[in-house]
Amino acid sequence: MGNLGGQEILVILLVGLIVLGPTKLPAAIRQAGRFAAETRRVAAGFKREFQEALGEPLAESKAVLKAADPRSPAPSSQPAVGAEAPASAPSSEDKTTAGDRPEPSEDGAPA
Repeated sequence: MGNLGGQEILVILLVGLIVLGPTKLPAAIRQAGRFAAETRRVAAGFKREFQEALGEPLAESKAVLKAADPRSPAPSSQPAVGAEAPASAPSSEDKTTAGDRPEPSEDGAPA
């Protein structure tokens, strides 16, 4: 029903008492209460049906977006940031250039 305070409700009841009179006011208040309750039930049912209808596609789209998010955790096949490289990968110190390699001798053995 919005943000009705005590004073606003009191003014509405006072105007209703003047317009409807003391005999019809209680019946009008009951009818307004039933209308408000029915409106809440309809709104809750609509909300529930809407969430059920979108629940599965929404969950699937969230999974797709999470998988495509570059900030999401790395898959287990890739090392985490800051993890050491595998032992089989050469380090930058192991790399040599063609000029750094010893030339083989005439019999094919390195010098």
